Amino acid sequence: MRFAGFVKGRLRGLFVAGLAGAALLVAAAFAAPWGRPAAPVREIRLEARGITWNGSNPTLTARVGERLRITVRNAEPGPVPHDLRLVGPGVRATRLLQPGEEATLEVLLDRPGRYAYGCSLHPGLMDGVIEVQAR
Repeated sequence: MRFAGFVKGRLRGLFVAGLAGAALLVAAAFAAPWGRPAAPVREIRLEARGITWNGSNPTLTARVGERLRITVRNAEPGPVPHDLRLVGPGVRATRLLQPGEEATLEVLLDRPGRYAYGCSLHPGLMDGVIEVQAR
């Protein structure tokens, strides 16, 4: 009898401790934010044509903490492949794009500065800058 009472009391204690732990987890989940808030996303389209980006290799601007989603389309009329390479924090590159193909890169810009972008197959011809400004 004594042993059965001991086990029953022990199980009750474990059950109550488990409920208390679960309640604390639920409270913590609702009290704390779920990670950092998502950075705003800005869509940019670059078109490769005539061995340039958008005709002029534009300077792109962004703010620290902004996320850029850059869609690149190879609009060359002939068989000229292109890619897009971003040089800077979190270096990114697309695959090689044949005429008519497109790809998308997403990058979070978390430091101010000037970062290069370009086509690795046409350096000096398809180069531009992303200027990231402090908030």
